[in-house]
Amino acid sequence: MPGQVTLTASILAANDPAGVSDCSGAVSSGGYNVIGSTTGCTYSAAGTDLTGTGVAPLDAGLSALAFHDGITKTMGLAPDSPAIDLVPTASGGCPSDDQRGVPRPQGTNCEAGSLEVASTSLTIGAPKTVTAGTKAKIRGQLSSAAASCEDAQVLNLVKGTTVLKSQATSAGGAYAFTLRIKKGTTIHVEFADTPACSASTSKNKTINVT
Repeated sequence: MPGQVTLTASILAANDPAGVSDCSGAVSSGGYNVIGSTTGCTYSAAGTDLTGTGVAPLDAGLSALAFHDGITKTMGLAPDSPAIDLVPTASGGCPSDDQRGVPRPQGTNCEAGSLEVASTSLTIGAPKTVTAGTKAKIRGQLSSAAASCEDAQVLNLVKGTTVLKSQATSAGGAYAFTLRIKKGTTIHVEFADTPACSASTSKNKTINVT
């Protein structure tokens, strides 16, 4: 249809500060879209779309426009964004990579929109036995499909609910914490997810002090 736009596996949101309208004119759907508000346009929705209205807008979970790797700016996705894992790989709306060149999918399905949240894994070295009064070194690796999710990412060394130390990873995602701990203490290395990176659960390590 002349003058009509068709959206597939796209995010159309956060265009109106008041949250009333994110589009105008005639818009049709190829499926698997996230639309903040369809008020103001004639939208032919598909059953796989997630949409809101001016009265009840849908929060797409978008972060501010920024460089999340790649040469162009993108909007990251909050961990609870409805766009995450929305698009089945066999739907035709899941290209081989995202706007930055990160391969899709990183999870079970693809994300709607231009950015695929990079799957980021955290590893920690094998348990080490140390002598009381000496320092133990905790080493490991943060690995991701997006290079920006590895370098200068803040990791926390945690005991229970107390953060013992915080530091950024070095180039390539390597990290090393040095500390004195008591016998049988369980510590955790945690990575706080960012809008462009999601991590596996924190890793535990018990240091046995002799």
